[in-house]
Amino acid sequence: MKKKSGSSPTAYDVNVFEHETKILTAAGDIEENNHLTLQELRARYSDLNKEYMKLLRKTQKITRIGDSNQRKLLAAYDKIETQNSSWIRQEKRQTGPTRQKAISWQK
Repeated sequence: MKKKSGSSPTAYDVNVFEHETKILTAAGDIEENNHLTLQELRARYSDLNKEYMKLLRKTQKITRIGDSNQRKLLAAYDKIETQNSSWIRQEKRQTGPTRQKAISWQK
C-alpha cells in the first residue's frame, strides 16, 4: 500500500473495500431514484447481480484458502506435539530420577 505524501504514517491511498462500498452506494442511489425506467432498473439490477457473484466467488476462494491453511497449521501443531512428546520420553530415559523430577516440574 502506498502512503499518501504529506500525510500521517497511518493514512493510505487504498481502501480494501473501496469497490464494494461504491457498489453499495450505487445500489442505494437506485433505491432513492424514483425516475428510473423498468429497463434501467433491470440493467442496474443485472450489474448488481454480477458484482455480487464476483464477491461470492472471492469469498469462497478466501474461505478455501483459509481452511487449507488451518489444516496445514493443525497438522504442523500435531507434528510438533508428537516430536515434543517423543523428546520428553527420550530425555526421561537418558536422565536419572533427579533430572526427571525437574523435567516434570517444568511442564
